[in-house]
Amino acid sequence: MIALTSLTSVSSLMVLAQASSVGSGRLVGGWGYVGACYGITVAAFVLYSVSLWARRPRAASDSKE
Repeated sequence: MIALTSLTSVSSLMVLAQASSVGSGRLVGGWGYVGACYGITVAAFVLYSVSLWARRPRAASDSKE
């Protein structure tokens, strides 16, 4: 049973070694970072918009318009 387990783990390591794209020149699995960057950008735009809205000039209360 121990020999079967070690053979299975060795074969799974070989599959993992073949599946990795080391040295292929391509980025793999970076979409989480792309989504995080878009989320940070949207949050920055929203916060900036809120700050502009909070600092907008107010109409004088005695104006006739």
